[in-house]
Amino acid sequence: MSKKSQLPDAKTIYFWNLLGNLAASGVSVLYLLIVTRLTSASLADQFSLVWSIGTLWVVIGLFQVRNYHGTDVRQKHSFRAYFQARILTILAMIVTLLPYLKIIGGNRYTSSVILMAFLMILYRAWDSVSDLFQGLFQQRERMDIAGKTMFYRYSTSTVVLFLALLISKSLIISLLALTIWNGLFILLYEFRFVHHFESINWRGVFDLRKIHESLDILKECFPLFLNGFILLYVLNEPKLIIERGLSEGVLQTGMQRDFNILFMPVFFMSLIILMVRPLITQLAFLYVDKEYEKFDSIIKKLLLYIIG
Repeated sequence: MSKKSQLPDAKTIYFWNLLGNLAASGVSVLYLLIVTRLTSASLADQFSLVWSIGTLWVVIGLFQVRNYHGTDVRQKHSFRAYFQARILTILAMIVTLLPYLKIIGGNRYTSSVILMAFLMILYRAWDSVSDLFQGLFQQRERMDIAGKTMFYRYSTSTVVLFLALLISKSLIISLLALTIWNGLFILLYEFRFVHHFESINWRGVFDLRKIHESLDILKECFPLFLNGFILLYVLNEPKLIIERGLSEGVLQTGMQRDFNILFMPVFFMSLIILMVRPLITQLAFLYVDKEYEKFDSIIKKLLLYIIG
């Protein structure tokens, strides 16, 4: 057994999980801050819009499979099936973008906004790939690896966006740089850890004859996906209305940026709950082992934590 596959102590797991999720939660604030400071109010408005679209559309890519994967402690489904399911959701995420932009924007969106939205979707598609690997790490009780990779990726991504925007003065080039960097990081760094737990048969991953198992996973996760999508859609609706007001000249330039600045603390706090993610897998083990007293005790502590 390799060193990386040995279980670290609980403090190490919680430390890196906390650091990783803080980075994931704070990156949206940092991105908006960078774009606001280095570009005009109108470009900041456009970035706020495409970030909101990306935040909503990544739910399709994630399909809320992560918690299901992380609690599949008896490995009912193979990693190949989870991989196939993620390929399907990412394809759905990309294919449905243009029809969605047409529905919500009509002919209002310029080609540059559409291009930025597409680059944002590609960037968030890499988030979906990373989430697949993190689900594997969580399933194998290695949330420290997931936390480390999140922290390093989001920290460096912030630097990449800042430098690209500072040098190029172009939001499109900066988003392209951000997308390329995340792809390279996930493939060259994060993917290495996957091999400590799974050997991937690429022929099997792309074998459509075995796709029924991945469809079963998506079927199981559909209620979770629907809940997450509707929740984020409600949160994004004000931003779409502001965008419409800006295009009609009813609202002043910078309104989208200002709303996002006010909205960020709420969104940030909603992500803080992810810090207790290691408990989800622990609860799954307790549940399948029928240790209900310990299970109930952790649930009570979680409720107190959420109230606090």
